[in-house]
Amino acid sequence: MDLHLSIDGPHDDDTIREIAAGLSEAVHVLNYATRPDPIAPLTAYDVIGSVHETVDRLGQLLSQLRDGLHDHLASGRLGHDDGDPIAAVAAATERLAEAKLLAAALARRLGDAHRPTAGLHLLPADSPSVRGGPELDPATEDDYRTEQADYDGDGSSCR
Repeated sequence: MDLHLSIDGPHDDDTIREIAAGLSEAVHVLNYATRPDPIAPLTAYDVIGSVHETVDRLGQLLSQLRDGLHDHLASGRLGHDDGDPIAAVAAATERLAEAKLLAAALARRLGDAHRPTAGLHLLPADSPSVRGGPELDPATEDDYRTEQADYDGDGSSCR
């Protein structure tokens, strides 16, 4: 995907769809780039910060999508394959409002995760090691593997 991003545009429907697809693909690529070897602490700090910033901006996007649907409905020119654009916009509006709240909560949590990683760094190879810390819950790790396999199309379940 060769995508040039500029807040100055273009802002046509095709570009908007391409940008949204690019966001999805960027996360997909990051999912692969950050496994199986651990990434450097500074890289983790930067990635968490960038993801935090991305999620923090979703509220505005979701509100603008909602407003656009309402504007089209108010114009009287919005149709729906099932014949009821009012119900479809009402349902979408409710779900977008819920998603906006969840995005705000996720942004707060990402900010909470970002701050403590600021001082992390790798010790030189000849330094005494520091071991310990929270262990991964095997159930959580299994859930992660299943979720990743499903996302990659390698899993047998649909979520």
